[in-house]
Amino acid sequence: MQVSDGLVHNTGLIRRIAVICKDYFTLNTIDDLFIYAGAQETWRVDFDEQVGSMRMQHVNEWVEGLKQWTDDSNASEIIRKVVLQILDECELDEPSRKFLERAIAGSKQWSDVEIKTTRDVPNDIEVLLEHLILGLPRAIYPLKNRRKGRPEIQFSSEYDVQDLFNALLQPWIRDIRTEEYTPSYAGTSTRMDFLLYDHKIVCELKFVRDATHARKVGDELTLDIAHYRKHPDCAKLYAVVYDPNGLISNPDGLKADIEAGSEELQVMVYFVPHRTLP
Repeated sequence: MQVSDGLVHNTGLIRRIAVICKDYFTLNTIDDLFIYAGAQETWRVDFDEQVGSMRMQHVNEWVEGLKQWTDDSNASEIIRKVVLQILDECELDEPSRKFLERAIAGSKQWSDVEIKTTRDVPNDIEVLLEHLILGLPRAIYPLKNRRKGRPEIQFSSEYDVQDLFNALLQPWIRDIRTEEYTPSYAGTSTRMDFLLYDHKIVCELKFVRDATHARKVGDELTLDIAHYRKHPDCAKLYAVVYDPNGLISNPDGLKADIEAGSEELQVMVYFVPHRTLP
């Protein structure tokens, strides 16, 4: 069920979030709330002058950034996930908790549906993979921004992101086969990143290195699909493009073209972090 476009424009909800953040969070942990919910680190807009509480203003700077950098539907989904984290992490008074629950319930037009928090455990492989893929920026953030002066972990190559994704998969998937070769296509073969053998799923991760590589990603995925559709143990391909600097100019269009153009193989394309330019 799709989220309506209202949460990011719900001034009462935004003010309540800001007040709660003033009482429960630091500036850094406010950043965590929004980044973990799917916002990019560069989206927060610095206001020229401080008005009132610095922490409340910090929340409003994030909200303004969401309005500028993504569409209303995605921005509202990020706000919903911020609220779910607050409900998970804070010992709120009953009126505040009820207010937040009603706000996000109304945003999904739920009636008798139970509000699910961020602690819910995925109940099937496809739900799990979507959680892990869309959660990659959240998993990367604390490793790049470590506590107590510990050296940060760099994510500067495809191997870095692949290793992290492999680690995220390990507690959930028993049989993960890495770098297994595909049958030959056009005289060449290629190696899969991850074959989830029991589920007949392949996960392919790409890291957008620079603007030149960004222009080639579509062709690379098209060639990968041609290889993977020949593999007897691949029924579905999850193609994940990690693009931390937003170098893919039209991710939604490229996703639609690749998914629609694939034959004999179900393909799911994800650009991470999710980004839809206004």
